[in-house]
Amino acid sequence: MNARMVLTALIAALLATPGARPQDFRKEQQQAMGVLRQFEGNWRKEFRLIQGTGGSATVARTGTHECRQALGGAVMQETGHDSDGTSYLSVSTYDPAERVFKLSVFQSSGVVSHMTGAYDPRNRSLTWTHKGGEGVITTATYEIESANEVRFLIVAKREGALELFRLEGKATKSGSNRK
Repeated sequence: MNARMVLTALIAALLATPGARPQDFRKEQQQAMGVLRQFEGNWRKEFRLIQGTGGSATVARTGTHECRQALGGAVMQETGHDSDGTSYLSVSTYDPAERVFKLSVFQSSGVVSHMTGAYDPRNRSLTWTHKGGEGVITTATYEIESANEVRFLIVAKREGALELFRLEGKATKSGSNRK
């Protein structure tokens, strides 16, 4: 089969599948992106990084980040800088094919994380999960307190073990919401 035949067959299969039409996907994605647009704007954050068993090492940090729509509103792009000198870039979206939110985070330290997420409208919280190597599971929960305040908790632990670290804090909208 040549490439053109494969593409034609793929398009035919997609159009023949109820609920899988591209326009349905786009509509579902646009509706879900309303959740991520709540994070749009300039933010200041204060947080504590707690490491070790029983919180043996605790460090207070601050940071700023900017979150904007990109690609015509299909994704949110965030850039951030923390008081320890690290920076990051993240891209988030909603995947209507899998019906989950997706997030990729690229840190200046070289660490890359890909997470999936779910929104709980009752608690106004978005929870992201990443399963890494060596059985480490990272869970990041963002609770939307108001249009101008978000509380967050990020926990990493090995399956069946104590926490490796916990990061808890809040972000407050600090500037314009320009587009």
